Amino acid sequence: MLTVAVFAVLGCTFAEPQKAAAADEIIVKFAADQAINEMIIVAFDDKTAQASLERYVQTLSEELVVPFVYSRLTSGREIVIEVPEKRVLQMIAERIRRSEGVEKVVVARRTSQETGYAVGEILVSVDSARIEIGPRGVADALAVRLVNDARFPVNGEARADGLLAITADLERIIGTLAADLTGRSDIEYAQPNYAVHHYNIRQ
Repeated sequence: MLTVAVFAVLGCTFAEPQKAAAADEIIVKFAADQAINEMIIVAFDDKTAQASLERYVQTLSEELVVPFVYSRLTSGREIVIEVPEKRVLQMIAERIRRSEGVEKVVVARRTSQETGYAVGEILVSVDSARIEIGPRGVADALAVRLVNDARFPVNGEARADGLLAITADLERIIGTLAADLTGRSDIEYAQPNYAVHHYNIRQ
C-alpha cells in the first residue's frame, strides 16, 4: 500500500507523486539468450517487423490462456503487453457460464460513484435453490468460487434485484500475471507499467 503525504501551502493542498499501475499494461524484458531479442532489435528500425512481435505475444497469450495483446516497444528493448479489461471480463464470464447453478451471465458497464468513470462488471443470475448469494463477504467468496482461477481476483456484490455483480480487480490481475511471467525461464523480468500521478487539490 502506497502512502501519499499531503502538505498545505498558501491555501492549497499538495500531494507527493503517487505510483499507481497503468490501466492494463505489463512491461516484459526477455532473457538475453532468447531469439525474440533479435526480433526486437529489427523492429526498432523496421516498423513492419513489429508484426512478428504481435504474433509472438499472441502465441504467449494462447499458451497461458490469458488475453495478452502486443502494444509497443520501450527504449530499454522491453515489450509492453496490454491486458484489455474488456477481454479479461469476457474470459471471466466464460468461466462463470460453465459453473454449476449459473443461469445467465451478462457483461455490462456502469458509472462508478467513486470515480465517475465507466467500469466493467459481470451480472450473474443463479438458481437460488442451489446457490445463495448472501451478504458482501459471502458474495465475494461466491464470485471467487465461480471464477475458479487465482490469476483473476474478483469482488462480488449482492444486488437488490437478486443478481450477483462481479467486478475484476484489474490492478491485482496485472500484478499476478506479471509475477507469473517473471517465473518463466525465457523472461528476465515482468512488471506492471507504473505511472506517476501528481495531485494538486485546492482547499
